[in-house]
Amino acid sequence: MANILKHLFISLLIAVLLSSCAKTRLSCGVNSCKPFCIKSCSSIVVGPFENYTLTPLASQQVANISSAILSTMNLNPTLYRMKVNCEQLLLCPNQEFSMEPVLSFARQHDIKYVLTGSVNEWHYKVGLDGEPVVAVTFRIVDAYTGKVVWTVTGSKIGMTHDGVNVIGQELV
Repeated sequence: MANILKHLFISLLIAVLLSSCAKTRLSCGVNSCKPFCIKSCSSIVVGPFENYTLTPLASQQVANISSAILSTMNLNPTLYRMKVNCEQLLLCPNQEFSMEPVLSFARQHDIKYVLTGSVNEWHYKVGLDGEPVVAVTFRIVDAYTGKVVWTVTGSKIGMTHDGVNVIGQELV
């Protein structure tokens, strides 16, 4: 019995030490410290995210992950895809976008809210450890007024065996 307790204590101690290596930080923004409630089975447009990273398509990864997670929360996300004009390129460069087409799309489909934001970091740190680093900002915009009704930003550093998408999904 004492041997089992000893192994349990050591396992618990290792788990606490390992969990202290991963860091998550969230910051409040406009009304973000208050819970934002959308009725169950409501629709929401997941708009484009701005990509401020050097990682191509990081913004589309965040939009896809966000859409999937909203689905699991009993919401009906509609993923809005921007039309980009870069057929000649293998990979489209990051483009700034206007919110008006997204808000117009939401209004046309009678959807009140649009989830959008920016990806600030989406990479692995350079060095021996190579931990994944993710930083994302989310905004919920009222499609009829264009005003931001909720915003939050968060960042997370994972451990060397974690993938950057796994850390991103945990943060979202």
